[in-house]
Amino acid sequence: MIFPRVRAIPAGTLLPPNYEVDGITSTRDESAALSYLIPNKRGGKPSKKNIPEAEWELAYEHLISAEEFSRVWFETNIPCSKNGGCNFRVIGEVFVLLNIAQKIGALYASRKA
Repeated sequence: MIFPRVRAIPAGTLLPPNYEVDGITSTRDESAALSYLIPNKRGGKPSKKNIPEAEWELAYEHLISAEEFSRVWFETNIPCSKNGGCNFRVIGEVFVLLNIAQKIGALYASRKA
């Protein structure tokens, strides 16, 4: 299980390229989701997005079993991919932050590989 570790990331943590962890929230479909902020390019209020707990677990299971997390796999298997590519980047960068993956080009590879 990865979500307990995701849940422990403090609000205000910055993730590349310029996202900020907002905290844990509940969504319509799930009791818990990581919420993060994307700056508004025009300087207005940032956009807020969520990645549900179940999708973190699915991405983590794939990272461990396949030893990589790619955008192609993400777009095919993770429902939050419909909300934009930034969710792929946030999941990957959180895996890097938690030291379970490293970024290699356009994908994230398991540190155990």
